[in-house]
Amino acid sequence: MEYLFGSMLGALVVIVYGIAVGTVLRRLLGDQPGRLRAFLVAIASLALLSESAVPVLTAVGLTPSASSGAGTLLVSSLVLGLLFVGSLVVALGVLVVWELVVPTGRLPGPLEAAVGVRDGARRALRYLELSWVVASSGLWRRLRLGPSDPAFSAAVVRTLERSGPTFVKVGQILSTRVQNLPPALTAALARLQSAAEPAPSVDVEALLRDEWGEAPSTRLASFDPVPFAAASIAQVHAATLHDGTRVVVKVQRPGAAPRVRVDADILVRFATDAERRWNWARGMGLRAIATGLRGSLLEELDYRIEARNTQALARALADRPLIATPRIVPELSGERVLVMTRLDGGPVATAADALPTADRERLARELAGAVLTGVLVQGVFHADLHPGNVLVLDDGRIGLLDFGAIGVIDAETRALLGTLLLAVLQDDTVGAVTALEMAFEVGADTDRAAMRRELGRLVTLSRYSPDPVGTLVGELFAFLTRFGIVVPGDVAGAFRTVVALLGVLRALAPELDQDSFVRGALPDLVTRAVDPARLAERVVTRSSLALALADRVPGRLERVSAQLADGSFAVRTRTFADQRDRDFVRAVVDDVASAVFATILFVGAVWLGTTPGGPELATGLALYPLLGAMAAIGAFALAFRLVIRLFRYRRDR
Repeated sequence: MEYLFGSMLGALVVIVYGIAVGTVLRRLLGDQPGRLRAFLVAIASLALLSESAVPVLTAVGLTPSASSGAGTLLVSSLVLGLLFVGSLVVALGVLVVWELVVPTGRLPGPLEAAVGVRDGARRALRYLELSWVVASSGLWRRLRLGPSDPAFSAAVVRTLERSGPTFVKVGQILSTRVQNLPPALTAALARLQSAAEPAPSVDVEALLRDEWGEAPSTRLASFDPVPFAAASIAQVHAATLHDGTRVVVKVQRPGAAPRVRVDADILVRFATDAERRWNWARGMGLRAIATGLRGSLLEELDYRIEARNTQALARALADRPLIATPRIVPELSGERVLVMTRLDGGPVATAADALPTADRERLARELAGAVLTGVLVQGVFHADLHPGNVLVLDDGRIGLLDFGAIGVIDAETRALLGTLLLAVLQDDTVGAVTALEMAFEVGADTDRAAMRRELGRLVTLSRYSPDPVGTLVGELFAFLTRFGIVVPGDVAGAFRTVVALLGVLRALAPELDQDSFVRGALPDLVTRAVDPARLAERVVTRSSLALALADRVPGRLERVSAQLADGSFAVRTRTFADQRDRDFVRAVVDDVASAVFATILFVGAVWLGTTPGGPELATGLALYPLLGAMAAIGAFALAFRLVIRLFRYRRDR
């Protein structure tokens, strides 16, 4: 061993051996292991081979020397070959175990590892803190039964309140998602408050200097260091530009980003574990909800997204003079700072009381028309609409705030969604189910008749509800979930926005008949979604495509007729025309053959190993046990290969 690694030539041989054998090992395991780990295992197998060769040969009386006969050399070579193959099988086993424990790609690079250790330490400390909060808040005892436990909702709220600002924000977001959660839980979450202590002004000014590259006083004529609003992730300050424009400066709280990322990661991990443990979590789709929440929280850390969203909604609402949105100051806005013009007014829940009834209804109709038009006609809408984000301005207009999340729906889905809502409101269950099948992914085994009956029952019951439209929209989303219909994220956001709109309308104009208004507005909106002018444009496009296809028809007909005339026309069909189907069948046959051969070799190895006799090749070394060892090596090699392929198949699925 020392001689082998003691020279440059030996080192070169070792490297070449490691590369060659590592490549063979990877090919045997379907190229699943990484090159580096295959190389390291190959080097280890060489060390094992070099250390075991001489003792094994000595034990069976086969120590080669210059005086050894040809027979001894042949048997020694056979034993060495067997040891070599055995070392490869051991290497295969090590690689299989390594892949099962730590699959290739899971181990990060040095920089990623350092960051991972830091984040892991933060997460571990946060885990300890949150574990104590969950236990002391009484939530742990309620998790087994979940929402069916009467005390579950109160325990969730207590836990979120004690877990810090990020989880309070999570609760507030969840309170608007009435379609995903039980009513008792959403009602309890709606009482959460996100007020937080302001960050020190010194830290805020340092963050502004870091973002702008200079002191805030050079960019702003005035800046109030005391925020007029402070929440979990951001706080908002009043300021004035040098041209006299009054603006607000939304600043990310210093240190908020790392904390939010850790908390969001913990949230998804908890949801994943909850789905493994409890049926109620699986039925609710808790992991999908948590993953969506993590995405929303991480997006809120980048104010450039909110700036783009604000500008997009401003353009969509440009023809609505009664609705105002802030104007972004792009040269002062960035990832952690957002500067926009100030809207002077009060929250809709309190400021609307000062307006005459006629003005309130006019604003309510304008807001409802704008939101429904955005959902069904324009395809861009405010996805976080709630009374806190709607102002009644001092000049009598409606002001919209907080565009951190917007929804985007394509034209075809918009038209089908509008048709679905219109059909449901008109009690046309056949049309509604047809629109459902065209808009969403409905399983082939779904009972369409049961869908129509259930939908008709929901429509009938909603008519006698105190809030017919709100009840119907909320129940419609639950109906889709019950029948296993996959609803795209933005479409689910549209449902949430419509429900939230009804809540805003109740605060703005409680005397407005929402049911009559929505029923009256939908036909016009659906008509606009399938505007004749747009249909004419599509007709031109489709006609152009049809003409191009028609130009190719004569040539194809001529070729077919010529083949029919000379008798060369033939129809070829293949059972597995798709390459993926052929690959799948080939893989199945390969795996079955490997399993059969491994079984045969293993049975043969047991039989040969337990059968006495056979020619004696050396002292204590008979032919049958040697053949049995070779068969066992082959059986284990095939078994290891099959195991790694099966785990790879499960991972790919």
